[in-house]
Amino acid sequence: MAHTTLGPEAAALESADLPAGPRPRGRRRFFGRQVGPFDAFAVLVVGAMALLIAYPLTRAVIRVMWVDGSFNTEAFVRVFTSELFWNAAWSTARILIVAVPIAIGVSALFAWLNVRTNARMGFVSTILPVIPLLIPGLAVSIGWKFLADERAGFLNVLVLRPLLGFFGYDSETGPLNINSWPGVIFIYTVELIPFAYLMISVALRDIDSSYEEASRISGASAGRTLWKVSLPLIKPALMGATLLCFMIGAAIYSIPVILGTPAGISTLSVYIINSTRSIYPPRLDVTVVGALFLVLFVGTLWYFDRRIARKARFARIGGKSSTRTVVDLGPWRRPAQAFMITFAAVASVLPLIGLLYVALQPYWRPAFSLNLTMDQFTSVFNEDRLPLALRTSLSLAILGATIGVVIAAVASAFMDRHRRFAPIVDGILKSPGPITHVAIGVGFIIGLGAAPISLAGTWTILFLAYLVLYSPQAIIAVGAAYGRVSGELSEASAVSGASPSRTFLRVSLPLMVPGLTAAWVLLFAHMLVEATASSLLSSPNHPVAGFIMIDIFESGFYGQLAAFAVLVTLLNVVIAGTILVVGQSRGATGRLNRRKGWFRTAFGRGSAIADVPQTGMAPTPSEPRSS
Repeated sequence: MAHTTLGPEAAALESADLPAGPRPRGRRRFFGRQVGPFDAFAVLVVGAMALLIAYPLTRAVIRVMWVDGSFNTEAFVRVFTSELFWNAAWSTARILIVAVPIAIGVSALFAWLNVRTNARMGFVSTILPVIPLLIPGLAVSIGWKFLADERAGFLNVLVLRPLLGFFGYDSETGPLNINSWPGVIFIYTVELIPFAYLMISVALRDIDSSYEEASRISGASAGRTLWKVSLPLIKPALMGATLLCFMIGAAIYSIPVILGTPAGISTLSVYIINSTRSIYPPRLDVTVVGALFLVLFVGTLWYFDRRIARKARFARIGGKSSTRTVVDLGPWRRPAQAFMITFAAVASVLPLIGLLYVALQPYWRPAFSLNLTMDQFTSVFNEDRLPLALRTSLSLAILGATIGVVIAAVASAFMDRHRRFAPIVDGILKSPGPITHVAIGVGFIIGLGAAPISLAGTWTILFLAYLVLYSPQAIIAVGAAYGRVSGELSEASAVSGASPSRTFLRVSLPLMVPGLTAAWVLLFAHMLVEATASSLLSSPNHPVAGFIMIDIFESGFYGQLAAFAVLVTLLNVVIAGTILVVGQSRGATGRLNRRKGWFRTAFGRGSAIADVPQTGMAPTPSEPRSS
């Protein structure tokens, strides 16, 4: 979150004998500060989210833990003495300890290459690192199973075994095996890279390259400048991306259940979800206790993240225009571009080709055939529930992502104005992060599905659940974008007499457009294919794409699953890709000197700073001000 230390330009304005701005009407004092309509709206929004998060989960905990009028600890004993639980916890830790640092490192390298160097390839560079985000995680897992299954994978059967046969390799299995520790960690890393890239690339785009230029003039190489200058300037984004990757990674279900189960790899998400879906009667007490354990894990990470962020020094978007110098990689430009293209091909294009090939076959078979057919796509549209699931998921994703980003932006502005309440608001919106989707789904069934609210099986309960599920991702991504907006601009707006709501709408939001766009794409991609909580909350009248894909997979109709996954992926690529490109093209840095009259529009006509020069420099007290 941005510190509100008074910038030199704003301090000069404050010390000058400025005409008093119009006094805001209808404001009351709240803990020593004036509270207007914006703060009241923010409190209402955050309060509604707190109620929406706490009420269903509290009902679920009480129902599971409070038995016959007394607190029952049997569930805690059963879980924490279970060898299966600790094996799952250790497997989760092993995967994340390896996958998250690799994902952060690769994302930072991609962001630097695309934003700060001449390795950028225009639109291609914008979309390459986030292609895995646009393909459903379940589809990626299935696609790689088609490609690298130990026995029937296309890469093994059609490419590697014949090629290695010339060197004496004679085996009916391998050499690739996606159902293994390296395979699971690889897919986890691929899944996490886009989320980290979205946050890190926006942060790198906003910093002033004069710092990097000074480093290079002093004799530092491009690599040393990246390590010693660029990355330290974006510490909030790096820390936020790391926390986000741990939160997402701890809750991933599709990868370990599809690729890990055959290899005997069980994660906490699989353990918790199986306690609800694979056991009859469902062990809701195990689900809740497992979720509480994950709350403790991610809550600890969040605590250290806040401690580090308060002490960190980092770059923010200020009132002065910034410059951007492109680093010439010289002979390393082509290898850097080849590296990015190779990553996109290995991470996304290959599994998509595998999906498309299986979708065009009558059934999955480990052999090459040109006997292509569109029967699988026809079967998708012939079933009423599949097109209905696409429409339902699309409406939930578009509206849910939009409302989620708005809530996070309002909350970020409120936390910046009321620092004493920032930990409370931040904790409320991040609290669903470590709780598995199944636990939240159970809470919504118990709390909102039953009487007297009776929302079970409706579109509304799915929408409310999605807002809760993805509020942590929203507040982390939007908060990182808001944290790079210097307080001097808001202070200058306040000095001119603008209300908090006008400052938020006309100053903060325009500068946050790239970050808000990244956050929207992140939420949209997740909501479109959510499969775990929706498996409990959806109904025949309101099916969703993620649950339908799980259902098809468990039924063994791989051809129809591949066809449906291809259609969902195309929707994701077209919508999210378009929004991402349009939003990122409207960069915040440098807009002050590109948009004529921007300060006048932001701060209101007739204000004392309406005629500030477009370089962002405020007049000093000794200089005459235009009236």
